[in-house]
Amino acid sequence: MADKAVRVPIDYFVDKFWPRPPGAGSPPIPISNPFKEIVTLVNANAKETEIEAAFAAAVTTHGLTPGLAFKKCARKSGKSSRLGIDSAFYRTNNPDAPVPQDGEPRSADQIVVVEFKRGGTEFDPFSDDANPCPEAISHKDARGQVSTYAELAFAAQRRVAFFLLHVNGMNCRLTRWDRSGVVLTVSLDYCANWELFCQILWRMSQCSDEQLGLDPTAHRIYSPDPLYRFMDDMAQRRESDIDHESSHIDMNSLPRDGRLVYRYVRDLFRVSLDRDAPRYILDVPDGNTTRQYLVGRPIFFAKGVTGRGTQAFAAVDRQTGEFAWLKDCWRVAYPGIEPEGDILQALNNAHVPHIPKLRCYGDLPGQWTVSPKVWKWARKHVRSDSKIALSAASSSQSYHPQSDTRSLPGIQDQPTGDGATASRPLFNGDCPLRPHKHARLVVEEIGMPLRDCPAGKDLISVISDCLKAHSMALKEPTSRLHRDISGSNIVMIPELKQRRNGSWKVVWRGLLCDWELSKPIDAPIKSPRQPVRSGTWQFMSVALLNDHNKSVEICDELEAFFNVILYYAVRYFTSNLDEPQVGAFIDEYFDQFNCYVKGWRCGSRKGSVLSNGVLKTGDGTQVLFAGHMGDLLNTLLRWFHANHIVRTYQSESKRVTSPTPPSSVPPTQLLLDSDEEDEDDAIGDKEDSHLVEAQSGASPKRPRAVSVDIYYQQNNTARIPTAQEYKDAAKVQTHDAFIALLDHFMNLRWLKDRDPSGDRYPTNKDQGGAHGIRIDRSTGQYSYTGIADSRQRKRRKMKGSQSAPVIHLGLDNERRDDSDSEEDED
Repeated sequence: MADKAVRVPIDYFVDKFWPRPPGAGSPPIPISNPFKEIVTLVNANAKETEIEAAFAAAVTTHGLTPGLAFKKCARKSGKSSRLGIDSAFYRTNNPDAPVPQDGEPRSADQIVVVEFKRGGTEFDPFSDDANPCPEAISHKDARGQVSTYAELAFAAQRRVAFFLLHVNGMNCRLTRWDRSGVVLTVSLDYCANWELFCQILWRMSQCSDEQLGLDPTAHRIYSPDPLYRFMDDMAQRRESDIDHESSHIDMNSLPRDGRLVYRYVRDLFRVSLDRDAPRYILDVPDGNTTRQYLVGRPIFFAKGVTGRGTQAFAAVDRQTGEFAWLKDCWRVAYPGIEPEGDILQALNNAHVPHIPKLRCYGDLPGQWTVSPKVWKWARKHVRSDSKIALSAASSSQSYHPQSDTRSLPGIQDQPTGDGATASRPLFNGDCPLRPHKHARLVVEEIGMPLRDCPAGKDLISVISDCLKAHSMALKEPTSRLHRDISGSNIVMIPELKQRRNGSWKVVWRGLLCDWELSKPIDAPIKSPRQPVRSGTWQFMSVALLNDHNKSVEICDELEAFFNVILYYAVRYFTSNLDEPQVGAFIDEYFDQFNCYVKGWRCGSRKGSVLSNGVLKTGDGTQVLFAGHMGDLLNTLLRWFHANHIVRTYQSESKRVTSPTPPSSVPPTQLLLDSDEEDEDDAIGDKEDSHLVEAQSGASPKRPRAVSVDIYYQQNNTARIPTAQEYKDAAKVQTHDAFIALLDHFMNLRWLKDRDPSGDRYPTNKDQGGAHGIRIDRSTGQYSYTGIADSRQRKRRKMKGSQSAPVIHLGLDNERRDDSDSEEDED
């Protein structure tokens, strides 16, 4: 979050986000300072709860926020490490959501959140110095705490933005959070400037729900509404629902209209309506019309505040009553990046198998993230010296809120065309805040995550289907590379299949999802579309992790498929590893990374496995699986190990001299002596000048280089691949060998290899739910586990490596490291 914050003067913030209502009169200003008691409390080093109580009394007694009620939220008790929101403002005029009187936070009804601290710079998440995000641990902890509250708000409600007041003793900051970053004000001494602060609170109270960040395309459904009861009815099981776990399907019990509903789909919808979960009607664009879907709590919500913020719902079409999967996200809005709906539509039109069937999609009108625009305004208008003033009018250029139309909201002048050239990136490289646009997409299938795969053979079948989808998408007319293969983006869907004896059973097929980061392989523009690389760290190839300038190739995607199989095999299927070893291997292989001056690189364990071609844990234990799973993984690892050896050799060959040896022939006797002009072989290259041998009459631009093999034998920088390794490496340059191998293993007879314990990842390593946000099943409330607070978390210290940076979110909340903080470079 440190590079996602932009600080602005208070008058800019209030005029832009909380404008004075048209025709509104003067705000009710008390005769005397309503916050004077807080001065006494702070000087006496009072507790923050005492400051909170005095603040509440001032706001309530003097009626500073008409239409909004200020209420304290009860603290959690017991051994729970969850962070609790201190207080919040609630609407007073909503009979369906009365102001809570029992101290419960009622996350779904909060309008603006307030966090209290007892005073002191160490409790301030931000700073008024040149760097708005100080690096001190105390500041980071405070910043992490308020960011978790923003996460909580985005998870519990359908929001475009989130407002939080940070009251630190006698000072207060206003903050506005969206999916690009946070806009914050300078710290205001509200006790000294109490008249100004009273006006600010009044302005806030006069704003509409939309102005305070609630999504106008999400319509809340309350219990008196008939749609509420309709959703309850849709959640109840029917006799005609197909049991996906049954070995025999009675076809006579299926509905005659052909609208098949599997039991897990209805169960998933019922779970989303659990207890007091807020229910909504979500608008989804469909061409020139709008369709509406009924949803409860998201089945998945992404980690973090900034990023795509993907949420996914088991939804019901309001008009037809059919179940569907609804994806709500803030797509990256750089020019040249296609909406996922356009991509899926093209893939569906090309009849690519094993991908979701699109129902409707579109961008929600006018919903852009605003913080990038604010960053550009602040860069132009606010001085970069040690402090910034309370008022923008005192900055180097005067600013008149009522007349300046160049700044917010600025929706109409967002980029729309591609405007890119080979030399100019598609993104604004100097702005650290990426623009996002709110979009929704609905597909027909509601899949099951790979963690529920009943057997190893089913897992291989699912992966085989997705490989075929990946292969077909690469062919014309789509010619598209997925570029984000991960366990989150592969789901299982059931299909009815008739046996030879005429009976019917359920088989599992694969579905390759989340094509939003895909890219045409023949794209005319080769410049980066975004300033950072795309992909899910845990499953990316070693080559991509180690070379951030490398373009994604088929072999990288296939290696990601291998990593998916490996991850689910280690975690859910029988092997010789015990639980601690499973947890350690997953952390070391999938999560860790090495940090260098130029950025992150592949973790030591993943790099070691690929370079040595042996599947071993950090303590040297070779990983062995029951049945055919081990043979399959070892074969695939041999291929990718060979590809690593060949690619490393060829990369070093290019560095030594050019041209490189052809990949199809082992270059054991090849001499790099070209008869053509090649400026890359100029003598002026001092790095390789020791390889050049003078020749009588030879042009200095065409030196004769020593044999590449001799160079490697002398310098021992890379091993010369064997003929077999060249053959194995060739097998991962296309899909054919990989698919054929999976088909071969699917024709074998598999024993039951699903581990009886289910999930073998140690229970004490997962925080539950998604990324630390828990759902209390008894109250239906959302709360945060507080892993961002150093006083309530345990930091893992790993020798030689660190926990992986989370790069991209998928639709799977089974692990704490899955996230939606995407990166994209190619």
